Amino acid sequence: GNLIIRAAEATNADERSRWLAEQAALLHDHLLGWFERFEQGCRAKDAFGFYGACARLLGVFLVMDANYLSLVQGQES
Repeated sequence: GNLIIRAAEATNADERSRWLAEQAALLHDHLLGWFERFEQGCRAKDAFGFYGACARLLGVFLVMDANYLSLVQGQES
């Protein structure tokens, strides 16, 4: 959330680009690498399905956010 706020409040394009790159790095280097296994584990252990569905929704959001950041960064280049 802080990275999003910092990018939105950036005073110039270089600063905004830096914060967008930080967001993308966080997603790719720290979240997306293990999240699929986490989601599968949640779904496998959740007989009712609520937590598995929540994990799936979060996974979709993370991928959408990564795609958005790639698109926005591509437009700024």
